[in-house]
Formats: sequence, structure tokens, C-alpha cells
Amino acid sequence: LFLREDGTVHAAGDHTYGQLGAGDASAPDAWLFPVPVLPGSVVDNIAAGPWHSIFLEQNGTAFVTGRNDDGRLGIGITDTTYRPVAAITGVRGMAAGAQHT
Repeated sequence: LFLREDGTVHAAGDHTYGQLGAGDASAPDAWLFPVPVLPGSVVDNIAAGPWHSIFLEQNGTAFVTGRNDDGRLGIGITDTTYRPVAAITGVRGMAAGAQHT
């Protein structure tokens, strides 16, 4: 994951479990592409685990994407997500582990 000065995020690599946020399960592994967090959003921080990623916007909203079979995304379901979804607001910092956020 790459966080650019303008607050946009780009990603590259394996997208098997949606960990790059490319949009759907059929998206191929990619060299480098913009991650569609939210149009016009400004990301302030990023974190990545082996199978999921977290994007923290300047307004404190954390978005997550990726493998979620054990609930590691914290979104109230255990479905894998292939694009970033809002998980929690009021966040100042975050970290991603192998099976937790």
C-alpha cells in the first residue's frame, strides 16, 4: 500500500482475499492502481495485515477491506469484502495483525 501526499492510496500485489480493495473478487492481481476508499476522501494513515487492509481518513473514519472469516474487520459480519467499507468512526490510530485489527 502507498499513501500519497494528497491523501489518496494506491496498492499493488495479491488481491485474492480483497486485501487491496480493488472492488470485486474477479479483479486480477495488480501492479499499481488507486484504491477506491470514497470519492474525495483524504486518507491520513494505512495499515495492512496479511489478508486485510485498513484506511484511516482525516475525519477519523476507518475503512477496512479483505478477508474476514474470523471477523477481523470488525464490521459485524464475517463475509470477505473486496472494496473498503466503513468500520468505525472517531479513530486516532490503528494496527493490523494476522487475524485481528
